[in-house]
Amino acid sequence: RPVSFEGLYNERAYEERGWCVFEDAVVASLLSRVRCFPKIQEALETLPPKLFVQQDDGRLMAGTLSADVDLETFASRLHAAKFTGKGDEEVVLQLFKTEYVE
Repeated sequence: RPVSFEGLYNERAYEERGWCVFEDAVVASLLSRVRCFPKIQEALETLPPKLFVQQDDGRLMAGTLSADVDLETFASRLHAAKFTGKGDEEVVLQLFKTEYVE
């Protein structure tokens, strides 16, 4: 829980949350595709970090995205993750298959 946060807080780590696994894989997949365009790569390098990891003492540190993932790796990470909604795992896997792999 962030030091100054007083509301409801999900204690599950970001990388263990099902929809977050999906978001990470989608962004990694997109970035791997656009990086082959030099002008887009140059523009991306000028932007500030978009992913931060909160340290135990509350400090935020710039994080890194996963490398582009194949379907088998994604499915394995997804299966290990936790979802709060029933049926979400199947929906997320299908979304990734149809939108980012095929």
